[in-house]
Amino acid sequence: MTDSDPAPPWSAAVDDAVAFWSRLGDANVHPDDVGHVPAEGFALDLHPVPWAGNLCAAKAYFLFLNPGLSPDDPVEEARPAFKAALRANLLGDRPYPYLLKEHATHPGFRWARQTFGPDIVEAHAHHICMLQLVPYHSQKGVVAIRAAPKLPSSLMIRGFVRDALLPRVRAGSASLVVARSARLWDVFTEETRVVVYGGAEPRRAFQTAGSRGGKLLREALRTAC
Repeated sequence: MTDSDPAPPWSAAVDDAVAFWSRLGDANVHPDDVGHVPAEGFALDLHPVPWAGNLCAAKAYFLFLNPGLSPDDPVEEARPAFKAALRANLLGDRPYPYLLKEHATHPGFRWARQTFGPDIVEAHAHHICMLQLVPYHSQKGVVAIRAAPKLPSSLMIRGFVRDALLPRVRAGSASLVVARSARLWDVFTEETRVVVYGGAEPRRAFQTAGSRGGKLLREALRTAC
Protein backbone atom coordinates (compact mmCIF):
# COMPACT_ATOMS: atom_id res chain seq x y z
CA MET A 1 0.00 0.00 0.00
CA THR A 2 1.31 3.49 -0.90
CA ASP A 3 0.60 6.87 0.66
CA SER A 4 -1.93 7.60 -2.10
CA ASP A 5 -3.96 4.46 -1.45
CA PRO A 6 -7.18 4.88 0.46
CA ALA A 7 -6.85 2.90 3.63
CA PRO A 8 -8.90 0.10 5.16
CA PRO A 9 -12.30 0.86 3.50
CA TRP A 10 -10.93 -0.28 0.12
CA SER A 11 -9.48 -3.53 1.50
CA ALA A 12 -12.68 -4.18 3.43
CA ALA A 13 -14.82 -3.60 0.32
CA VAL A 14 -12.69 -6.02 -1.71
CA ASP A 15 -12.89 -8.59 1.08
CA ASP A 16 -16.67 -8.19 1.19
CA ALA A 17 -16.98 -8.70 -2.58
CA VAL A 18 -14.75 -11.78 -2.45
CA ALA A 19 -16.70 -13.13 0.53
CA PHE A 20 -19.98 -12.58 -1.33
CA TRP A 21 -18.79 -14.69 -4.25
CA SER A 22 -17.12 -17.29 -2.02
CA ARG A 23 -20.67 -18.45 -1.28
CA LEU A 24 -20.96 -19.66 -4.87
CA GLY A 25 -19.35 -22.96 -3.93
CA ASP A 26 -19.51 -25.42 -6.80
CA ALA A 27 -22.62 -23.83 -8.32
CA ASN A 28 -22.88 -21.61 -11.38
CA VAL A 29 -25.52 -19.26 -9.95
CA HIS A 30 -24.92 -17.29 -6.77
CA PRO A 31 -27.37 -18.40 -4.03
CA ASP A 32 -28.73 -14.85 -3.68
CA ASP A 33 -29.43 -14.75 -7.42
CA VAL A 34 -31.38 -18.02 -7.58
CA GLY A 35 -34.91 -17.12 -8.52
CA HIS A 36 -33.90 -13.68 -9.78
CA VAL A 37 -31.92 -14.58 -12.89
CA PRO A 38 -34.05 -16.14 -15.65
CA ALA A 39 -32.89 -19.35 -17.26
CA GLU A 40 -34.27 -18.13 -20.57
CA GLY A 41 -31.69 -15.98 -22.28
CA PHE A 42 -28.77 -16.82 -19.97
CA ALA A 43 -26.27 -19.68 -20.23
CA LEU A 44 -26.48 -20.56 -16.55
CA ASP A 45 -24.39 -23.69 -17.04
CA LEU A 46 -21.35 -21.44 -17.54
CA HIS A 47 -19.26 -19.98 -14.75
CA PRO A 48 -20.31 -16.46 -13.67
CA VAL A 49 -17.77 -13.68 -14.14
CA PRO A 50 -18.52 -10.76 -11.78
CA TRP A 51 -15.04 -9.44 -12.50
CA ALA A 52 -12.04 -10.56 -14.52
CA GLY A 53 -8.65 -9.51 -13.26
CA ASN A 54 -7.07 -8.11 -10.13
CA LEU A 55 -10.02 -6.64 -8.23
CA CYS A 56 -7.76 -5.74 -5.30
CA ALA A 57 -4.85 -3.93 -6.92
CA ALA A 58 -5.53 -3.14 -10.59
CA LYS A 59 -4.68 0.28 -11.93
CA ALA A 60 -7.30 0.34 -14.70
CA TYR A 61 -10.91 -0.76 -14.17
CA PHE A 62 -13.57 -1.14 -16.84
CA LEU A 63 -17.32 -1.37 -16.29
CA PHE A 64 -19.30 -3.59 -18.65
CA LEU A 65 -22.83 -4.97 -18.83
CA ASN A 66 -22.17 -8.74 -18.88
CA PRO A 67 -19.64 -11.26 -20.23
CA GLY A 68 -21.52 -11.96 -23.46
CA LEU A 69 -21.71 -15.43 -24.97
CA SER A 70 -19.64 -17.22 -27.59
CA PRO A 71 -20.29 -20.68 -29.05
CA ASP A 72 -16.75 -21.54 -27.94
CA ASP A 73 -17.40 -20.77 -24.26
CA PRO A 74 -18.69 -24.26 -23.30
CA VAL A 75 -15.72 -25.87 -25.05
CA GLU A 76 -13.21 -23.74 -23.14
CA GLU A 77 -14.96 -24.21 -19.81
CA ALA A 78 -14.68 -27.96 -20.30
CA ARG A 79 -10.91 -27.54 -20.04
CA PRO A 80 -9.98 -28.14 -16.37
CA ALA A 81 -7.20 -25.52 -16.34
CA PHE A 82 -9.44 -22.73 -17.59
CA LYS A 83 -12.30 -23.68 -15.29
CA ALA A 84 -9.87 -23.61 -12.38
CA ALA A 85 -8.66 -20.18 -13.49
CA LEU A 86 -12.22 -18.86 -13.45
CA ARG A 87 -12.76 -20.11 -9.91
CA ALA A 88 -9.43 -18.66 -8.81
CA ASN A 89 -10.38 -15.32 -10.36
CA LEU A 90 -13.06 -14.96 -7.66
CA LEU A 91 -10.28 -14.61 -5.07
CA GLY A 92 -9.86 -11.08 -6.39
CA ASP A 93 -6.07 -11.06 -6.73
CA ARG A 94 -5.48 -12.80 -10.07
CA PRO A 95 -4.39 -11.18 -13.37
CA TYR A 96 -6.83 -10.47 -16.18
CA PRO A 97 -7.08 -13.99 -17.61
CA TYR A 98 -7.81 -13.12 -21.22
CA LEU A 99 -4.40 -11.54 -21.71
CA LEU A 100 -2.58 -14.69 -20.55
CA LYS A 101 -1.10 -16.77 -23.33
CA GLU A 102 -2.03 -19.95 -21.49
CA HIS A 103 -5.66 -19.16 -22.41
CA ALA A 104 -4.93 -18.32 -26.04
CA THR A 105 -7.61 -20.70 -27.37
CA HIS A 106 -10.38 -18.94 -25.45
CA PRO A 107 -12.57 -16.49 -27.44
CA GLY A 108 -11.96 -13.92 -24.71
CA PHE A 109 -8.24 -13.96 -25.54
CA ARG A 110 -8.97 -13.24 -29.20
CA TRP A 111 -11.40 -10.48 -28.20
CA ALA A 112 -8.82 -8.88 -25.90
CA ARG A 113 -6.05 -9.00 -28.49
CA GLN A 114 -8.29 -7.40 -31.13
CA THR A 115 -9.84 -4.83 -28.81
CA PHE A 116 -6.88 -3.61 -26.77
CA GLY A 117 -4.35 -3.43 -29.57
CA PRO A 118 -0.88 -4.95 -29.86
CA ASP A 119 0.79 -2.72 -27.27
CA ILE A 120 -1.25 -4.17 -24.39
CA VAL A 121 0.47 -7.44 -23.53
CA GLU A 122 0.54 -10.22 -20.97
CA ALA A 123 2.74 -8.17 -18.62
CA HIS A 124 -0.15 -5.73 -18.18
CA ALA A 125 -2.60 -8.41 -17.03
CA HIS A 126 -1.97 -7.76 -13.32
CA HIS A 127 -3.04 -4.13 -13.70
CA ILE A 128 -6.39 -4.57 -15.49
CA CYS A 129 -9.77 -5.53 -14.04
CA MET A 130 -13.10 -5.70 -15.85
CA LEU A 131 -16.28 -5.64 -13.77
CA GLN A 132 -19.55 -7.00 -15.13
CA LEU A 133 -22.83 -5.56 -13.89
CA VAL A 134 -24.53 -8.91 -14.60
CA PRO A 135 -22.09 -11.81 -14.12
CA TYR A 136 -23.97 -14.38 -16.23
CA HIS A 137 -23.43 -15.03 -19.93
CA SER A 138 -26.12 -13.99 -22.40
CA GLN A 139 -26.05 -13.53 -26.14
CA LYS A 140 -28.39 -10.53 -26.09
CA GLY A 141 -27.64 -7.56 -23.88
CA VAL A 142 -31.31 -6.77 -23.43
CA VAL A 143 -31.63 -9.87 -21.21
CA ALA A 144 -28.95 -8.52 -18.88
CA ILE A 145 -30.46 -5.03 -18.95
CA ARG A 146 -33.76 -6.44 -17.70
CA ALA A 147 -32.13 -8.48 -14.94
CA ALA A 148 -29.68 -5.89 -13.61
CA PRO A 149 -31.99 -3.59 -11.58
CA LYS A 150 -33.08 -6.36 -9.18
CA LEU A 151 -30.32 -8.97 -9.35
CA PRO A 152 -28.66 -9.17 -5.90
CA SER A 153 -25.18 -9.69 -7.32
CA SER A 154 -25.67 -6.68 -9.60
CA LEU A 155 -26.73 -4.51 -6.68
CA MET A 156 -23.67 -5.68 -4.75
CA ILE A 157 -21.16 -4.83 -7.48
CA ARG A 158 -22.82 -1.50 -8.22
CA GLY A 159 -22.49 -0.60 -4.54
CA PHE A 160 -18.84 -1.68 -4.65
CA VAL A 161 -18.20 0.72 -7.51
CA ARG A 162 -20.07 3.59 -5.87
CA ASP A 163 -18.76 3.23 -2.32
CA ALA A 164 -15.24 1.86 -2.85
CA LEU A 165 -13.94 2.01 -6.41
CA LEU A 166 -14.91 5.60 -7.22
CA PRO A 167 -13.29 6.90 -4.00
CA ARG A 168 -10.16 4.90 -4.87
CA VAL A 169 -10.09 6.47 -8.32
CA ARG A 170 -10.59 9.95 -6.87
CA ALA A 171 -7.73 9.33 -4.48
CA GLY A 172 -5.45 8.78 -7.48
CA SER A 173 -4.87 5.05 -7.00
CA ALA A 174 -6.65 3.84 -10.16
CA SER A 175 -8.48 4.88 -13.34
CA LEU A 176 -11.99 3.95 -14.47
CA VAL A 177 -13.58 3.53 -17.89
CA VAL A 178 -17.35 3.05 -18.03
CA ALA A 179 -17.45 1.10 -21.28
CA ARG A 180 -21.07 -0.06 -21.14
CA SER A 181 -24.36 0.80 -19.45
CA ALA A 182 -23.48 4.00 -17.60
CA ARG A 183 -27.16 4.46 -16.74
CA LEU A 184 -27.40 1.06 -15.06
CA TRP A 185 -24.07 1.52 -13.29
CA ASP A 186 -25.25 4.96 -12.20
CA VAL A 187 -21.94 6.53 -13.22
CA PHE A 188 -22.53 9.46 -15.57
CA THR A 189 -19.99 12.12 -14.68
CA GLU A 190 -16.54 12.31 -16.21
CA GLU A 191 -13.82 13.57 -13.90
CA THR A 192 -10.09 13.14 -13.43
CA ARG A 193 -9.24 9.48 -14.22
CA VAL A 194 -12.85 8.67 -15.20
CA VAL A 195 -14.03 8.24 -18.81
CA VAL A 196 -17.71 7.50 -19.46
CA TYR A 197 -18.85 6.21 -22.84
CA GLY A 198 -22.24 7.13 -24.21
CA GLY A 199 -24.36 5.23 -26.69
CA ALA A 200 -23.25 7.30 -29.67
CA GLU A 201 -19.57 6.49 -29.28
CA PRO A 202 -17.86 3.55 -31.04
CA ARG A 203 -18.67 0.47 -29.01
CA ARG A 204 -15.37 -1.33 -29.63
CA ALA A 205 -13.06 1.68 -29.39
CA PHE A 206 -12.89 2.25 -25.63
CA GLN A 207 -9.56 0.43 -25.19
CA THR A 208 -7.66 1.10 -28.39
CA ALA A 209 -4.65 3.43 -28.33
CA GLY A 210 -6.39 6.38 -29.98
CA SER A 211 -9.59 6.32 -27.93
CA ARG A 212 -10.31 8.32 -24.78
CA GLY A 213 -10.59 5.16 -22.69
CA GLY A 214 -7.51 3.66 -24.30
CA LYS A 215 -5.46 6.75 -23.54
CA LEU A 216 -6.55 6.65 -19.91
CA LEU A 217 -5.72 2.92 -19.73
CA ARG A 218 -2.23 3.48 -21.09
CA GLU A 219 -1.62 6.38 -18.74
CA ALA A 220 -2.60 4.16 -15.82
CA LEU A 221 -0.35 1.36 -17.02
CA ARG A 222 2.63 3.70 -17.38
CA THR A 223 2.37 4.59 -13.71
CA ALA A 224 2.01 0.92 -12.75
CA CYS A 225 4.91 -0.57 -14.71
